Amino acid sequence: MNVLVKKTLTASEMVSALNEQLMLYRRQTNEVMFNAMDTHDTARLLTLCQGDQRLQKQILTFMFMQIGAPCLYYGTEVGMAGGYDPGCRACMIWDTAKQNRQMLQFVRQLVHFRRNYAAVLSQGQLIWKLVDDQTGLIILQRKWKEQQITAIFNHSQQQQLLPQTKGQLLFSQGWEQTTKVLKAEGFMILK
Repeated sequence: MNVLVKKTLTASEMVSALNEQLMLYRRQTNEVMFNAMDTHDTARLLTLCQGDQRLQKQILTFMFMQIGAPCLYYGTEVGMAGGYDPGCRACMIWDTAKQNRQMLQFVRQLVHFRRNYAAVLSQGQLIWKLVDDQTGLIILQRKWKEQQITAIFNHSQQQQLLPQTKGQLLFSQGWEQTTKVLKAEGFMILK
């Protein structure tokens, strides 16, 4: 949150903090760690992102790439907003006409992705390939046996040229294939 939303930490400080947390516990414990971006004790993710759905999607994708079990607070999948308590504890929006169906489809895509690559995303090693505070690029890889998933995140406000991307594109946001440009708040997931 402090890197992707609040911008109070650099990317390298975030990676250092994440690595420090992972080193505190056994691998088996980390693999079942409960990862949440919003809860009943915090403002909702969309509110923290100031309504920026592209940023919300980037953060959710980053969470789904991490070691541990991604956890969605009810309503995040349909774009519910709300500040700190009591705003974060509003009733679920059950009326589908009032739900953000595009966000729901995106979250379903993330869940499908996590399920399809369960071995590498649940048990795989986390490797930080690039963490560049200047460009805002974060490239991480998850490896397990012969499987490999690579994620590239642009957390800057500038588009970034990525001339060499290897692998099959699974899904992305803000990726321009013809120009090899990853837009601000963009990401790409490759296998």
